[in-house]
Amino acid sequence: MDTTKYFKGMNVVVDKTGGWNQYMTGYFTSYNIANTDLKLVRQQGYADAFVVAYFDGKRVPVYEARRMEQGGTPAVTAQAASAGNFSMTDVEGLVYSVQVGVYATTRNSTSLFGISPLIEERMDNKYYRYYAGTFNNMNDAVAARNKIRAGGVPDAFVVILYKGKKITQAEANQLMADGVTFGGGLKQSGAGTQPQDTQVTPANITPGSKPVFKVQIGAYSKDVPVNVVNELIALAGQGIETTRNDAGLTVYTVGNFSNYTDAEAKKNELNAKGLTDAFVVAYVDGKKISVSEARGMGE
Repeated sequence: MDTTKYFKGMNVVVDKTGGWNQYMTGYFTSYNIANTDLKLVRQQGYADAFVVAYFDGKRVPVYEARRMEQGGTPAVTAQAASAGNFSMTDVEGLVYSVQVGVYATTRNSTSLFGISPLIEERMDNKYYRYYAGTFNNMNDAVAARNKIRAGGVPDAFVVILYKGKKITQAEANQLMADGVTFGGGLKQSGAGTQPQDTQVTPANITPGSKPVFKVQIGAYSKDVPVNVVNELIALAGQGIETTRNDAGLTVYTVGNFSNYTDAEAKKNELNAKGLTDAFVVAYVDGKKISVSEARGMGE
């Protein structure tokens, strides 16, 4: 492939080690510099471009490279294999989960920013794939994904698991057409299935406090996309709020609903208008909690 023809003005490097060609540009010794160049690349039409990292010629997770950049040492082979992790055979039912990453050696919660519970899958190519938690609805899965991204794994994403196997959305749709519904959890040894939507009142919450549901439109570090700006203008007067999260992003939400059903209706309305990343969030006493926790407290 003639890279000078298809990637004009870019100094392109090709990585062929993964069984397919991966095209990259630039050579940076700092994440911040690479991230700045990423914005320029995206402006040239490559909207799906993202930062990758290499150490001693081998690709490593970006969060691990950033830790090393800040003075940390390279990760060594993890402790005892699967220590503290669940296996794919522990996953029961049809559930959402969050894929954290794929690694050549085992990982555990300690080596992955305290993410828990971790589900470990040994792949056919001998690599290890890790998922975080199981969820019975997309809102909770997206909320967990966002928390994991903010915590240091920027490329985490939502997946679907069924009886210990990762499946596609199309396969999940077929299962639902056959009468299977989302609902399951992680099987504890000798304790049966632990449903992930079973929640108790969160700690540090005033007894008797009621949850408030909102719809999160997006979280941005700088410029807000034009389509979002237009929708924010249209929503003026409907309770638009902005807050700053722990990752330094400005979070935009709309509405203050006393029940989940109304918030879900607003989310669906925004999704239909093109804000496909909008999802329901919940707060109690000004503190953000999971939607399942809020619903478990009673609406």
